[in-house]
Amino acid sequence: MNPTPLTYDAVSAWIALSHVLSSLERPTPCQIDPDPFGSKRVAERREAAEACANCPALEACGRYAEAAGETWLVWAGVDRTPVYARKRRAVAA
Repeated sequence: MNPTPLTYDAVSAWIALSHVLSSLERPTPCQIDPDPFGSKRVAERREAAEACANCPALEACGRYAEAAGETWLVWAGVDRTPVYARKRRAVAA
């Protein structure tokens, strides 16, 4: 499987997000504990999304996720895991 190449806008947004993250005095919630942001458990991803609420990188993170067309994980307080994957995981659990 070949990943979709990033567009110019996505690369620019990634660079901007990287600059925001590197300028912060404290780590963001996803840097402290990244596991819930990609958890198989909906409740953990929901908590991760809530942790984004006061994140200083929220806007830059959201711009990157939109520009890159992210379809998995929690980005900028939004669980982008497709609904069909959520249902499949719930049945398997």
